Amino acid sequence: METEVFKAVCPLEIGDTVAIGAGKTAAGVRTAYYLPAGMEVVVAGTVSIHTVTDISTTHYLKSGKTVFRYELNGSGRYEVLNVKVPVRETADELNRRGR
Repeated sequence: METEVFKAVCPLEIGDTVAIGAGKTAAGVRTAYYLPAGMEVVVAGTVSIHTVTDISTTHYLKSGKTVFRYELNGSGRYEVLNVKVPVRETADELNRRGR
C-alpha cells in the first residue's frame, strides 16, 4: 500500500453561495461564480443561485491531481464546477477566514 500526503486548497467552503450559469464546457462542467456574503456581484446572463452543502475531494496518486466535487442545495448529487471568484472580495473574505 502506498501513502500519499497532499495539500489542496478548495476555493469554496460549505455554506458558500454560488451563481451558476446555464452553459457547460465540452467536458460538461458548469461555471460557478462565488458570491461573497454581503457583496453584490454582477454576472452577465441567466444564473441560478445555490448553496454549497458538501464537498468531496479526490486525489489521484499517479498524476498528483486533486479534484473537488460539490453538492449543491442538499441534492445528494456531486459535480465538478469551474469556480470563478471576484478577486478583491475574495481577498477580503480569505483575510476574514484567516487564510
